[in-house]
Amino acid sequence: MSRPVPAVFGSEFYPEMPTVAYQNGAWQPVRWQESATITLPAGAHGLHYGSECFEGLKAFRQKNGDIVLFRPDDNIA
Repeated sequence: MSRPVPAVFGSEFYPEMPTVAYQNGAWQPVRWQESATITLPAGAHGLHYGSECFEGLKAFRQKNGDIVLFRPDDNIA
């Protein structure tokens, strides 16, 4: 039996992708189509959310060396 070749996460893709439409308050049947490259606007929220969750979050080092966050609950709410 041969050993599997390790793949880098996110480097291998299935040749088809499912799409599902939500119409008139109900999910429609799954449609399979050939995988394709998608185009997103540069301002798409999904591209920026990861950095936005830290917007305004500040960390400070204390005299004893500890690092504390300033109002983290207010910044992630």
